[in-house]
Amino acid sequence: MTTSYLCVDENGFHSIILKHNFNDFTYLLSLDYTGAQFLGKFSYDEEYSAKGVFSYSYGSQEWEKKISSVMFDESSKYFKVETEDLFEFFNTDDTKIMFKLIDELSKYVYHGYDEDTDTEYENPIIKEIDFDSLKKIKDNHFCSNQWDNEFMELTNSNIWELSLKFPDLLDEYL
Repeated sequence: MTTSYLCVDENGFHSIILKHNFNDFTYLLSLDYTGAQFLGKFSYDEEYSAKGVFSYSYGSQEWEKKISSVMFDESSKYFKVETEDLFEFFNTDDTKIMFKLIDELSKYVYHGYDEDTDTEYENPIIKEIDFDSLKKIKDNHFCSNQWDNEFMELTNSNIWELSLKFPDLLDEYL
């Protein structure tokens, strides 16, 4: 099942995070208003610390980095994630899920080349969507009914370069 978290602002689209669970992994695909991307494949270890692989582009079809460790720094109130370079091509399941997530993304925004409109979109533009089908979290934040915050602690870390973050989750670590 794929779930979504959408943030809009006065200019329209701000950010989206899509999550898809497959076997023991959770895949995250995220895009923000600048076109910045993130794609990750994560699970929790026995100490409930995130482990996995990620890339800063979902078009590369390779995992750029592998998480070595995740530590919460109380003084900075931030997760410090140590990584190793990986540059490993997606396996067949990764590729299928990436395309499934990109297809889901296309229901929310125009981004890149759009066959239906024969237009190239440099920056994402929100489509006309039914906000009534989403749950309103706060102000301009919406999510699907099945959304959960698993792995959103990574949005408060040095590996997350997008502007949408989940700072409220830090309270669990303080």
